[in-house]
Amino acid sequence: MMLKKLILNLRHGKYENRLFLLILALTTIPLLILGVITYYIYMDGELKRNQQKLDSYSEIVSRDYENVCSMIREYYMDASQSEDFKWLLDQKDPPYSDLTEVSRAQKLLQGNYFMSKYISNYDFLSIREGWILSNYGMFEYQTLRNKQEIDAFVEMQKDIPLSVYWLNRKNMTSPYESLQKISRIADTTQELLVIKQEDQMGEIVYLLLIRLNQVELDAMAENYQKLGYEVTVFSNDEVLTQTSQDFTDAYLAGSSERDHVYRSAQRHQYYASRTDTGISGLTCIVGYNLEALRSRGAVFVWMSFLFAGCLALLILLIRYASKMVSRPVIQLQKLVDHQNNQIRELFITTMIKGEVTEKKIQDTLKKMNLTEYPHYRMIGVICKSSLTGKSMEEIKRTELHAAIINAQPSKVWEQFFVMPVLYRNVMLFLVGEENEIDLDRKTAMLYKEIKDEIAETYGYTIAAGVSRSFAELIQLNHAYEECLETLHNKQNQDLTYSSLVLYDDYSLDDHILNTYDIVIENELVNAISGANEEEANHLLDLILERMERRKVTGIERNFYVVRLLTAIIAILDQASIPLGEVFGSEQYNIIVQTSQIYDKNKLLHHIKQEMIHPIAEAITNKNQSGGSEIAKQVIRMIKESKGNITLNECAESLNYHPNYIWKVLKKETGQNFTDLAGNEKLELAKFMLLTTDYAIAEISDKLQYTNVQSFIRFFKSHTETTPASFRKAHKH
Repeated sequence: MMLKKLILNLRHGKYENRLFLLILALTTIPLLILGVITYYIYMDGELKRNQQKLDSYSEIVSRDYENVCSMIREYYMDASQSEDFKWLLDQKDPPYSDLTEVSRAQKLLQGNYFMSKYISNYDFLSIREGWILSNYGMFEYQTLRNKQEIDAFVEMQKDIPLSVYWLNRKNMTSPYESLQKISRIADTTQELLVIKQEDQMGEIVYLLLIRLNQVELDAMAENYQKLGYEVTVFSNDEVLTQTSQDFTDAYLAGSSERDHVYRSAQRHQYYASRTDTGISGLTCIVGYNLEALRSRGAVFVWMSFLFAGCLALLILLIRYASKMVSRPVIQLQKLVDHQNNQIRELFITTMIKGEVTEKKIQDTLKKMNLTEYPHYRMIGVICKSSLTGKSMEEIKRTELHAAIINAQPSKVWEQFFVMPVLYRNVMLFLVGEENEIDLDRKTAMLYKEIKDEIAETYGYTIAAGVSRSFAELIQLNHAYEECLETLHNKQNQDLTYSSLVLYDDYSLDDHILNTYDIVIENELVNAISGANEEEANHLLDLILERMERRKVTGIERNFYVVRLLTAIIAILDQASIPLGEVFGSEQYNIIVQTSQIYDKNKLLHHIKQEMIHPIAEAITNKNQSGGSEIAKQVIRMIKESKGNITLNECAESLNYHPNYIWKVLKKETGQNFTDLAGNEKLELAKFMLLTTDYAIAEISDKLQYTNVQSFIRFFKSHTETTPASFRKAHKH
């Protein structure tokens, strides 16, 4: 949206605004592009560098942990062959009294100086002799506090053929956490080096359990985390140590987006390298967080935005200072623009008066740098009344017209051939296009824009008249006269709604031969206004069938379709229903979209479904929500009886006094009971005259008139024509 607005300002804004925006774009956009390019260059270099370092660190981490495990394993394998260890094996009972030998054995089991920090504790279990030696003392096997757990562990060892192996039991709970006293406990949790000996019968002679110091193992991994890398070490497919649970979960989930890249449940991305060790069965995973790398790279982008913002602020300050200095020049430019507008307005009014030659017109167009169009139309507009139907004084209308013309922005003026002018209290808009079809569409759209703008901004309905299409600007005075004639048409006299009259209708004097019948159009409008969709659809079919039968095409066909659509949409103005409530966001495109449908059946279906039905439904909803229940019931009885019901009969049926019903109808509908009943009969009579072949006498009988002369007098009093003449004029 901001980019679109910037482009529009660059194209159509004032010169100084376009220049400012152009300078701003030329100075800031390259900075932003440079920031983005720098980001990608940085990311590419860092990715390659980190990937190389990652492979190296993966080897180093694997070697470090493998060295620790191998060193401990080899030490205790050698220790199990020493004399001090064999002395332990020879003891039938716990050697409580041989303190010297026991001390030497303890030092042996504790490991040397280099290994002691990696060993948490040890447990020597003499299974055959039934006693135990650990960091916390020496005691008999039967006195174990967690004997049941150790028995199960010893029994499990019988099924393992290895005499020396690593066992990961980090998922087990240490007995030190559940038992308060740490004496007489053997711990088989965490990472264990298991050394055992069995006799010829397969019975276990002893077990030596060396428990690794988890704190030191974690510290080794944390050293690499400080360098920006995450480390996870697996032992027998179980986690031995890790620096990040999220990193471990991402690897275990195996959600690799591409080679070596993993995404966690928290949607963090890691680049990881794996190294397996053969002897100790360790698997080392080393990786780094790609988001952390991107965040460091994003600094370049943010810096470019910061520099661009500072530069934009500097340019803005320079612009402000230049405006202060160039204010006299700007005022002079405004004066020149105002004079140019006055010259153009004088040029238009001179052409309207017919006081200019063709050569003068051409010379003026060249001076004003205006390009001629092959086809023109003039729209004349006057404000009729407020939306409430209250008329205005002529002086107030003059002031209003002048305010409307002066308030129009330049983007509105650009849609017309030249700027709109106010001439003899009529707002005149000149429209030009390359062909007549586009001219008709543009005229219809601009009429709607003018009508909506005046209604929304100023709260007035308008009368609009459109001249015939003309090709020479010297004919502008004739176009003005045509606009005046259409503005004084009786269709433009109703103050309650905006209206549009085309001068083309005046060239069709003989209604019998007319392609487009205004009377049928009025009947269609009345049917829709009364929410009578069935009658409205039938009348619409008559109008379109007549146009197709007479082979109306091109500009003539487009004019009549636009006129028909405008008349239908104007019903909403009469009913005070907003267009947006019925057509939503399509309110500004409904006329153009519909007029572009050239197939008669498709056009008929589209108007019925997309215009008549929603308008009738909106009118029905409004009547149901805002009208009196009594008025609705009376109107329903009038329609059901086809107008053959009296006020007293309605009052008796509804159990109300006739005078009260009369007042309600007058207030709710603006008509009395007699008018409503008469209008119902009149509409039924017109419908049967236009859509059936019934004789006049048959129609009179169906409407329950006492004789045909009474029906004819009634019809003529309301339409100023007899039923036979009405049918002859409008049914073909």
